[in-house]
Amino acid sequence: MLRQWNEGQGWTIRTPELERLIAATPNLHTLEIDGYRLFEAAVHPALRRLRISGWSAIESLWGEGPTWRSLEELDFAFACQLGERYLPPPPNRELLSFSRFAAVRSLDLSRNEPGEVDPVNLGGSTNVFAFLRRLELREELRDLRLPSVLTDVHLQDLRVSLHELPKLQHLAIRGVRQPIEHPTARISYF
Repeated sequence: MLRQWNEGQGWTIRTPELERLIAATPNLHTLEIDGYRLFEAAVHPALRRLRISGWSAIESLWGEGPTWRSLEELDFAFACQLGERYLPPPPNRELLSFSRFAAVRSLDLSRNEPGEVDPVNLGGSTNVFAFLRRLELREELRDLRLPSVLTDVHLQDLRVSLHELPKLQHLAIRGVRQPIEHPTARISYF
């Protein structure tokens, strides 16, 4: 686990340092990162599980660049309780471009309840369901965990997204006011 309590305007660990870390941990399986602007763009080729709190923790989570070819599980929260006040991602950023995350089969967005308080209220002011609707993760995702469906707009965005997840096997939702359906997924509430 890597945590950054304070941050500057630049990246704390630039690409050369991160590449040395990657070389020193060739079999790293799981990584958890909390904070903003920790790692400049780099991808760990062996990493299979990644848990992020803070949308800007790793520059390679957005935009163009190399593929996270081994990453199967991604647990992502927009905000982080550490460091400076939360700022939402710029609307013109392509965050979690799934062309870079082709091996991801499990996506956990359940910690993104509104707010900035650990452990589950790390959604900041982001509409997670609108974000989900824009993601290009549709074809291969098998497991999806989501925060509470709080509004009719959230529900509509979720239903549209579910139509584009043909291989989904399990959907877990923190809470919902109306029933959700999917042709192949087992749906649970927690």
